[in-house]
Amino acid sequence: MKMLITLLLLLILTSCIEINQNLERDKESKKEYKLIVRDGAGETTEQIITKEEADELYGKPNSNLKELKLPIGTWIHEKDASAGLQITLYRISMFTKNTEGSYDHDWYSYKIMDQHKKADTDVNPGKFLNLTRSIDEDTLSYEILNDGENGTISLLHLDSGRIHVYNKE
Repeated sequence: MKMLITLLLLLILTSCIEINQNLERDKESKKEYKLIVRDGAGETTEQIITKEEADELYGKPNSNLKELKLPIGTWIHEKDASAGLQITLYRISMFTKNTEGSYDHDWYSYKIMDQHKKADTDVNPGKFLNLTRSIDEDTLSYEILNDGENGTISLLHLDSGRIHVYNKE
């Protein structure tokens, strides 16, 4: 009888934990974020969006490759100090300083994968960065040569063969 009661209590406790985890997940998905959009003329608009809307707009990280992430922050191009990358949780901006002294940003959603159709990953495994601009579906593909752990991100552009090196700001 004691064994049955213990088993029943264990099942109830497990159910309560699972319900709590589901409630936390629902709460997180309903969380609201303030989206601030700046257009080319420097005008800003604010919009409140949910996490689900943000994921739809900017993409979700690839959960299978959590170890393949670039460090969040600002990275300045080694050869051109007016250019760089702004890396957020879900997006990457390639930016350049314009003639007025402010920055022009091209925002891309990104995915990091362990293979790419343009690379022979059977011979030489690697990490690949695919960027997609939502406005026009423009895509860029890079091999990640250095992932930023040492303060430097090195990317090999797969179409041109050029290497871009960025240092942490």
